[in-house]
Amino acid sequence: MLAHFAGFPVRHIARGPAEPLQRQIDTLFNELGLAPAFDRELGRAGRDARFPANVYETESAYLVTVEVPGVKSDDLSLTLALDSLTFSAKRQIASPECARPLHQERQGLELTRTFTFATPVDPDRATSRLEAGVLTVTLPKASGALPRKIEVTVAS
Repeated sequence: MLAHFAGFPVRHIARGPAEPLQRQIDTLFNELGLAPAFDRELGRAGRDARFPANVYETESAYLVTVEVPGVKSDDLSLTLALDSLTFSAKRQIASPECARPLHQERQGLELTRTFTFATPVDPDRATSRLEAGVLTVTLPKASGALPRKIEVTVAS
């Protein structure tokens, strides 16, 4: 059920016996990649939009930036294959003790995404940095995948 407060959609959180069922349904929709009506109305693209990512390419590397607000470095996992990066994150939201939530927009979640690249990357030179809630992964292209200049010789 959606309500509006000051022109913004606000999700009604069920109380009592229906609350666990609502949480299970929300989790199921998120795991299936189906955004609830609340998310669609807010303009989110589904569960991947919870950790939005950009992928850039330079001549010598791929750069991946992912917004991971509220995620600790221990809850991030990066796995690199020859031409793909798998990113996993887990965000846990703890409620204060002896308090019951009245309004919740921030939710804990787990997410795994895989990015595939057109050329192989060099896993030995890959780096990552977490700063101000943004994870930046730099993936240098494998040396065999970089463009090389071939000198033309003239036959004599």
